[in-house]
Amino acid sequence: MNIAIDYDRDYSGRFTIVEIGNAQLFFSYKTLIGLWVPGKPAIVSENIWSNTTGKHLGMIRQRHDTVTVANSVLHELAGKLFTLDMNDIEDALDAIIGA
Repeated sequence: MNIAIDYDRDYSGRFTIVEIGNAQLFFSYKTLIGLWVPGKPAIVSENIWSNTTGKHLGMIRQRHDTVTVANSVLHELAGKLFTLDMNDIEDALDAIIGA
């Protein structure tokens, strides 16, 4: 399984992308703000933080179609990545986006 970390240079490393397998987790500072699995829209948290985090959410929206959810829902989905059961996360994503 591939695990990688990338920092967006435009925001001095405050926007981080962590790749786990083919999924991507997006962080603003150290806070999880989004999740993307290929073939699905990115799931992003509502912005309950700062203007900078809003910019980071905008960067995700530039890269992917998105669905906005409560931060607790985003964390629940991200937790499914660590069970390594992609069927669970794909079923949960389908339920959220209405696929």
